[in-house]
Amino acid sequence: MNSPGQLFESSPLLNWLPDETFFSWVSRNHRLWGHDADWRTSQLLFGSRQAGIHHDLPNGLGIFSERTANQLGTAEAIARERTLLRYYGRFLSPGDEQEAVLALSGNSVAHLKFRLGLLTSRFRAHHPLKACTACMAMDVQEHGWAYWHLQHQYPGVWWCNTHGIPLRESLLKSTGVDRFLWHLPCLDSLRELPSEISHPTEAMLTSLSSLAKTAIELVAGTRPCELEPDYLYRAYRAELTQRGWVTEGGSLRLSIIAANFLEYARQTRLIPELGAFPATIQESMAQIGRLLRPMRSGAHPLRHILIIDWLFGDADSLLRLYRALPRDLAPAADDTKSENACMNEGDKFAELSVKLIQLMKTEGKSARATAQQLGVDTATVMVWAAKCGIKVSRRPKILKEEIRALLIASLRGGMDKAEAAKTYGISIVTVTQVLRSEIGLHEAWKQCRQGHEREKARKGWRVLMAEHGNIGIKLLRSLNPAVYAWLYRNDRPWLQQNLPIRGVSNPSVGGARIDWDQRDIALSGAVEAAALAISSTNGRSAIQLWQLYQQVPELKAKLSVLDRLPLTQRVIERALNRRSAKSQADDLLT
Repeated sequence: MNSPGQLFESSPLLNWLPDETFFSWVSRNHRLWGHDADWRTSQLLFGSRQAGIHHDLPNGLGIFSERTANQLGTAEAIARERTLLRYYGRFLSPGDEQEAVLALSGNSVAHLKFRLGLLTSRFRAHHPLKACTACMAMDVQEHGWAYWHLQHQYPGVWWCNTHGIPLRESLLKSTGVDRFLWHLPCLDSLRELPSEISHPTEAMLTSLSSLAKTAIELVAGTRPCELEPDYLYRAYRAELTQRGWVTEGGSLRLSIIAANFLEYARQTRLIPELGAFPATIQESMAQIGRLLRPMRSGAHPLRHILIIDWLFGDADSLLRLYRALPRDLAPAADDTKSENACMNEGDKFAELSVKLIQLMKTEGKSARATAQQLGVDTATVMVWAAKCGIKVSRRPKILKEEIRALLIASLRGGMDKAEAAKTYGISIVTVTQVLRSEIGLHEAWKQCRQGHEREKARKGWRVLMAEHGNIGIKLLRSLNPAVYAWLYRNDRPWLQQNLPIRGVSNPSVGGARIDWDQRDIALSGAVEAAALAISSTNGRSAIQLWQLYQQVPELKAKLSVLDRLPLTQRVIERALNRRSAKSQADDLLT
């Protein structure tokens, strides 16, 4: 691999701007370099076409730091200071926070949001990109760029206190549209806000401003892993007691608390991200009971921030009380155990990293020699070296007979050519030569690849059926047209046996009662308005389902329960049926 100096001789690296996200920094470099395709920037910075593309919690930071020689900081520093881990990390245990750093430094963040509790929190987990139009203008004047501010991306922050205006939400990335795109904020891609938000009442303005201020100050005023659930709960109880909302026996005066919380929540729930907050006194009583019980782990930070803003009004008031609590109170036993274990692991790595740097960087020892001296595996040393920003040199490989035999076996198993070249340290040209020179290998490779594609497509269709099998074939195929098209062309008999069964609906799920009729009326109206707006710009072009949930983000989460939302389903079907005669003729399986 080229050295960082060689990689960026003709592609200079920009410096960080104040409060800039990692995604924004890469997007600015992409714009500066003038690449004609987004993947070229990804390939240059991450060594892969699709690495690092997540705007909130990106992967590949370890490779990025290695390729840039830590000029922008180590992988750990970038993860903790330039991604949304800065927000979530304040509420994590040391072990969970370190695991998140390792995930961001590694090749995949596939399950990170689940481990952080975002997918089960009832808040939106897709983190829409947000920007203040006044900040954009000021940034262009002061820095020459409009860019994404990290503080604006925090969940719960929808108001710019610097300029006193609401933030706007991007139509891209978080909706799944152009998810591999590097881009900077511009007015054309920012959603026009509903009038009740863009022209808020005095009470709503105060609530949004206070919530944003509390979130930003709480993150800025604390260290990673400082906010422990046990002690936060004790701080909440102390404030409730101070207000007289706890009886002498220690019980919550739930009716008073719920009424007060409902009044607070009413001012914020117009924001889609906060729409799960209560709209009635019954909902408030049900939710407040869950919010004010001890939250050992897994609670979304936004729940804490909302309670803090509601009870204390600002972060400083909470932190003064929180830090004054006596620490001799025993937390949950499993929390103590996990934190001690994680601290021991951190101390161990800190000690070994000093020796590792001495051996590899100062003395020039190989990874294998260093591993033998430290008493660990070579693979472990290579991982630690990457974390410490040390490039590990690899011996050039020659296509010997044993390597050729392994390569042929891998190709017979359908291994991708680029992956094979990387695995065996040879060029793709060499892989292609072997593929075409070995009798029967190319045909076997193609058949195996076809089998992999078939299984991948079938798996994708099964996932759609499991999650949205009740919405009908027209809507189902529009969720993943590529999978449907592949199966229709290459595996039609299987597809015909795995179509949705008409009239089958999902069983009802336990939990809080939901007024589905009111939700259906509201959502169908929003979808109808979005469809009319899209039609006015699309002309005669067909409306795609992704265009609808790009305009109405909450629609995507409701696709699996459309059987409970008949008005919305009819509006969607009507919108998607505004298509050409040719596309209607192609609809062969309906």
